[in-house]
Amino acid sequence: MSFESSEVFLTVGGSDGGAKVEVYVSQDGMRCWGAFSPPSEEGGKLLVFSDIVEALQNGGIVHGLQDRSIQEAIFHCNMEKLPVAEVSLCLGTPMVKQRPAFLKLETHIYAHHFEKEGPQVDFKQYTPFVIVKKGELLARAVLPQAGREGSTVFGVALPAGRKDVKLLKPGPNTLFAHGKVFARMAGRFVLENDQFDISDLLEISGGVDYSTGNIIFPGSLVVKGVVSDGFKIVAGGSITVAETLDASEVMCRTDLTCNGGIIGKKAGLVRVGRDIKALFVENCQMDVLGNAHFAKSLLHTRLFVKGNLTMDDGGRIVSSSVTVKGNLSCTQLGNENGPCHVIGGTDFVVLRKMEGIKAKYKELDEEVFKLKTHGPELGKEKVLEAENALKKAMEALVEEMNQLTPNLFSDQSTWIKVSGTVHEGTVIEMGFAQLQIDNNIKGKIFRLSPDQKSILVEKIPPKEPS
Repeated sequence: MSFESSEVFLTVGGSDGGAKVEVYVSQDGMRCWGAFSPPSEEGGKLLVFSDIVEALQNGGIVHGLQDRSIQEAIFHCNMEKLPVAEVSLCLGTPMVKQRPAFLKLETHIYAHHFEKEGPQVDFKQYTPFVIVKKGELLARAVLPQAGREGSTVFGVALPAGRKDVKLLKPGPNTLFAHGKVFARMAGRFVLENDQFDISDLLEISGGVDYSTGNIIFPGSLVVKGVVSDGFKIVAGGSITVAETLDASEVMCRTDLTCNGGIIGKKAGLVRVGRDIKALFVENCQMDVLGNAHFAKSLLHTRLFVKGNLTMDDGGRIVSSSVTVKGNLSCTQLGNENGPCHVIGGTDFVVLRKMEGIKAKYKELDEEVFKLKTHGPELGKEKVLEAENALKKAMEALVEEMNQLTPNLFSDQSTWIKVSGTVHEGTVIEMGFAQLQIDNNIKGKIFRLSPDQKSILVEKIPPKEPS
């Protein structure tokens, strides 16, 4: 049976100027409501609760009677002579579908937001990727729910049925414990078909730009396009870039491989935890804790390498400063437009630590000088106590310097080999020795002399025929 909500289903009362109720039923049969009208004539018959109930039952409305709302409407209509519209007379009972147990994902893993709220939005901070931390909550188990039969106001039963729920499965990089699913590792949240998991590899099919924002990822990163100017990429693993890398700020814990060139923008800071390979490098400051290999050129760059630096045949270093602990091999050093400064056999990490210690020592020495200058104002005992504390701190710094010094230089077998031209003005340092090239020379190997006081220049021996 179908009932339109705009049509009156039945009327109770209303004869001879008495009060009346016009009854309506919703199309789905889940609600019955009435419009109450007070008597239209003095002395007209009033509404009676039992008459309304009987009329509803005679009309087949037998479920979900709303006693209280009906009685309140009768009071306003009979006593206050006020019309009352849209009063619920009967309500159906909705059925509840049976639902199996399932895992419900946490909403925060889909929350893409900007770090800074308000009108000043930096779109570089936006990322479309969901990155989670190790131990982060991913999902909660929801207990099964029993089904319950419903009913219309006409008493027609509504079968419970079964609710369709997507049953997700946690992947191998997750941990299920106490009804919750956690990430076993930091990485990207991925959802494929009916399984969710954490991946330590982030592949970007295009480049890094405003569509991706800055990339800060705990695992390894593969970029198949160009890394645009002004975007930061940081990876807890390796970084592989298929095309050009406009390096504003690039950091990775392991290897950096760039099939194109690396061009520094603004600060142009690149830090690599292990090895680096690239076609060329321009306008960067680059720290490499492993080996470095550049196929073509190194231009206007400050490069620090803890391992070896090698270049392909024809590879040149121009207008750059290079500090390398291991061996250096290239075809050209400097040119007519800009000489180079090469420091061979020096560990830049140790060197920076020692420079930091020297700066601290200088600060403490200045504090001692101030104490001696203003001593009478503070009193002898306080001055002596403070001076002794400063001297102990200075002695500790000297001891730390002494421990670092043996690790500053590599052994004397370290060499710098230039198969082509070393241009005039190039400066080469090894240990505490320094050599400035006054005229262009070709095909040379530079080594530190046994007495460590000078740099030996040797001719590269000819290759033996294969």
